[in-house]
Amino acid sequence: MKYATYAYQTRVTFSYPVQSHFFLLRCTPPQNAYQKIVKEQCLVSPVSGSPLSRGTDSFGDIVHSGSIQEDHAFFEIETCGEIKLADAYCIRDEKPNRLYLYESPFTNYNETIRSLLRGPLKSASWNSEDSITEKYGNFPLRFLRR
Repeated sequence: MKYATYAYQTRVTFSYPVQSHFFLLRCTPPQNAYQKIVKEQCLVSPVSGSPLSRGTDSFGDIVHSGSIQEDHAFFEIETCGEIKLADAYCIRDEKPNRLYLYESPFTNYNETIRSLLRGPLKSASWNSEDSITEKYGNFPLRFLRR
């Protein structure tokens, strides 16, 4: 059997504190004939009084939902897991589609893109004071260790 692991982290910072924040997360790979989820974990910060719910949408994909009623200035998720791949699963070794190799008016690397990379990405960096990893340890590595 083949296995694959995944780990995903994201953080949203609000310009001012928000409350009564409801969310629906699609951060878990789908289960199908080619892959089954063996382990999974999803953490949200700040932690609210209500538990994180796990369910499926109308396509059968896994979703996590919840709410945070208290004032908060950021929203952070970390998710990780392990997937069992079917024996028939393979990643084809193919060249990238040439369509994506050419610039268009919408995909050229211009000053707008350069300024985006210089600005907001710096402010979106991790803050160790608020990080789930700091609070709960490096859960993807601990969680996925066999």
